[in-house]
Amino acid sequence: MCIAGVLGSEKHGVSESTTRVILESAFFSPVSVRKSAKRHTISTDASFRFERHVDPNLAEAAAKRAALLITEWAGGEITGASNFGSGTTSGSQIKLSWNTLDTLIGTELDRNRVHSILESLDIEVSSENSEGLSLNVPAYRSDVTRPADVVEEILRIHGFDQVPIPTRISSTLEIQSGTDREDVIFGWSSALVARGFNEIMSNSLTKASYIENCNDADINPKLSVKILNPLSNDLGVMRQSLVFGGLEAIARNKNYKMPNLRLFELGRTYQKSGEGYKETEHLSLWITGRKHAENWNEGNESVDLFDLKQAVQAILTQSSVLERSTERPDAGGILLEGNEILLGENVIGRFGQVHPDLCEMCDVDQKVYWADLLTQPLLKKKKKIIATELPKFPSVRRDLSLILDTGVKFEDIKKAAFDAERKLLKEVNLFDVYEGNKLESNQVSYAISLVLQDKAQTLTDKKIDKSVSRILEGITKNTGAELRQE
Repeated sequence: MCIAGVLGSEKHGVSESTTRVILESAFFSPVSVRKSAKRHTISTDASFRFERHVDPNLAEAAAKRAALLITEWAGGEITGASNFGSGTTSGSQIKLSWNTLDTLIGTELDRNRVHSILESLDIEVSSENSEGLSLNVPAYRSDVTRPADVVEEILRIHGFDQVPIPTRISSTLEIQSGTDREDVIFGWSSALVARGFNEIMSNSLTKASYIENCNDADINPKLSVKILNPLSNDLGVMRQSLVFGGLEAIARNKNYKMPNLRLFELGRTYQKSGEGYKETEHLSLWITGRKHAENWNEGNESVDLFDLKQAVQAILTQSSVLERSTERPDAGGILLEGNEILLGENVIGRFGQVHPDLCEMCDVDQKVYWADLLTQPLLKKKKKIIATELPKFPSVRRDLSLILDTGVKFEDIKKAAFDAERKLLKEVNLFDVYEGNKLESNQVSYAISLVLQDKAQTLTDKKIDKSVSRILEGITKNTGAELRQE
């Protein structure tokens, strides 16, 4: 006929032809009702109320009141009544000591005030002595079962603001060994905010269609953590990537005429792992729109991949891993084009342009650049600040124009240069890229600058030439570059 406290059946329900009605008024165990509702994935007004407990002594009065209302409004006739049960249900009996009351509140309340509050709450004082009170709690107050619950009720009526603030506070100083996680994260947030980023917090629940329609190595529909009783289809699975929450935020802001955005979020992703689940913390960054706010003195230039890379490098620098990190092309999926960031052999992040198909899926019609960093590898090493004396001897700059195949990356050139000259070489920078006339279709010209400096003495032309020759030889050997003559 029904699931007690949850749902009645259509067969035994009331229709327009119904002439006889049996009214049932009962108290159902809140735990049983909640388990039944969850087991059958049914949520009703009845289960919502009964699983939060009702007055067990109200069943008979409620049935009589309902019957009287039916006779009053529908002209019915009461033909009989039956009562099944063990009679009146008593509430909790609690012993509350004055010492417990004063300790939990933090001050000594006037005893007459305590009696007045208990009387207003229908909590009966059955006996009292110098040690404390014996209390009878009404059955409808199912949440009051311990002395601490009674103290909370008394304090709620008395007023939290009426408790005096102590003039002296004692605390224990704890010196943490290793990296302070909160301090590092605050440093990342401060660095990003200083660069014009705003922090967002998106829902950990997302659409299953995002995961199913994304062909990416880090996202697997088979590993989705699904919600058994989702509130809606838009909140059906746990997210496997933070990218979609950021795209939704971009779409929402663009609809409010705010297309120029720099956003970041610190959050977790979720996947099945064997018999259990895996949570991974990420730091994600999004940029889109113009580089600068609309201004007569600034152009209408849009943000690009290198604007995002600068922010990523700022985080890696602050975490003391930039110099040890390398890059390689991303396999694609979420990103149309971009790079993976490696620390040794381990991938710790990626950055690049979000694939237009994913942007379209989230109603974003402009280019979006996204970076995703794993926080755990960045938190392992504590940043150390090392102070050195200012150089006493001047630095020297030399420029080289190189012809290379288009597949050669600047990172390869930089690594080859530092491998060839570890002592004097301080900086390698790329300041010009040329493609076009006088070059083959598969060639590109890089103009790089070399900054040399000796801490012990001024560099001579002979020493500079030898150093530059070693660097050029190393670059040529490792990248196949040629020195451009004109």
